Amino acid sequence: MAKGAPKRQTPGARRVAEALTILKALRVPREQQNERSALALLALLGMTPSKQWREAEARMLGITEMMNVFRDLFGKRYAPNTRETVRRFTVHQFAQMGLVAANPDDPRRPVNSPDNRYQVAPTLLKPVPLLILSRCGAGFGQLAGMGVPPRHILASPGISISACFQSLTPGTWRAS
Repeated sequence: MAKGAPKRQTPGARRVAEALTILKALRVPREQQNERSALALLALLGMTPSKQWREAEARMLGITEMMNVFRDLFGKRYAPNTRETVRRFTVHQFAQMGLVAANPDDPRRPVNSPDNRYQVAPTLLKPVPLLILSRCGAGFGQLAGMGVPPRHILASPGISISACFQSLTPGTWRAS
């Protein structure tokens, strides 16, 4: 490769960059704007390097299952002893923001149960991919700029990202 030539991103790296763009568009705290959080979002949405955003789904996964997705689909290995880091500094924060529901299948499950499962909030799936918010989500940007929490923005009337998304074809935008 010639010096100064741009490196090609792998499909997995491109998908992680897109997920980071979603997190930034949602204005999650800076501490959650990282690769680990992007991978968690991708896992919970059932995304793969080759899957289209319109195919996102609300998978219910435990932390270990998420970490298996990180490794198996995106080539990112996290040591088993980092499960607590993923749970505490990513998934728990997502739950606090209303982006993820803890134990939707059994809300009475104890917090310290090894059977804890997480699923993206149903409102998050409707506007996915949030990646195109910068192009299509003027209403979202205005609300986010006023400090309205993402869970309220996504449920707001007039936020119709899906219509915009349907009009886009792959390759018509770039992740920032």
